[in-house]
Amino acid sequence: MTLPPYWEEPSEPFIRAPIVVLTAIALIFLIHLVGALLPEAVRSELITQFALIPSRFTAMVGQGADLAAIGATLLTLITYVFLHDDFMHVTVNCVSLLAAATPVARRIGTRRFLGFCLTAAICAALAHVLTHLGSSEPRMGASGVVFAMVGAFARFMFLDPKQPAEWPRGTQPLMTRSALLWTLIWTVSILVLGLAQETTGLLARYPDWEGHLGGFYAGLLLYPFFDRNRSWLK
Repeated sequence: MTLPPYWEEPSEPFIRAPIVVLTAIALIFLIHLVGALLPEAVRSELITQFALIPSRFTAMVGQGADLAAIGATLLTLITYVFLHDDFMHVTVNCVSLLAAATPVARRIGTRRFLGFCLTAAICAALAHVLTHLGSSEPRMGASGVVFAMVGAFARFMFLDPKQPAEWPRGTQPLMTRSALLWTLIWTVSILVLGLAQETTGLLARYPDWEGHLGGFYAGLLLYPFFDRNRSWLK
C-alpha cells in the first residue's frame, strides 16, 4: 500500500535549532543530571565553588586575595549559568533558551553567539552581585542569558519603516517605537515579578529579577556589537 505524501516521514529534524544552541542545552541538562546523582556533600561543594555568591566578591575587594582565589571567584561570573536548583528550574530555562536563543544564533552565527552569551552571563551576574553585596546565598541558572536574548529581539525582530526593505534586516536603532515599546513591556514585567517575589513570596526560590533585568539590558544595548550586519555604525 502506498501512503499519500503527507504520511511520509519528514526529512527535516524534529527540532530545527542551531547546533550551538542544542549543545548548550544538552550540556546544561547533563551537568544538572550528574549533579543530582552526586552525594549531597559533593553537590554542596560544587555549588560553593561554581555558583555565583556575592559575598565572595565583597571579600575579594575588601580584604584582598591571592591570584588563584581571585581567578576562581571571577570564573563564577560564568559557571553559575550551568548550575540549577532542581529539575523544574533547569527544564524551564532549557526550554526558554531553545525558544529565545535560536533566532539570535541563526542571525549572528556560532562564534558571535558564544561571545554574546558570555557577555550576557557576566552582565547578569554583575547586576546580581551589585544588588546583593555581602549576600552568601548562591545564585544559579541561565535565565539571565535567556533574558539577554529577549532584549536582543528588539534590535532585529521588528520592522523599522525608516530602514530600506532588505534582507537580512539591519540592526534596528534603539530609539525606535518598536524597540522602546518592547523595552518598556519587559522592564515593567520583570519589575512587577520582582516586587511580587519580594512582597508575596511568589517564586521565592528564584528571586533574581535584578539579574534578569541586567541580562535583558545587556542584550538590548550590547547586541549590536555582535550582529553580522552592523548598519547602526554607518
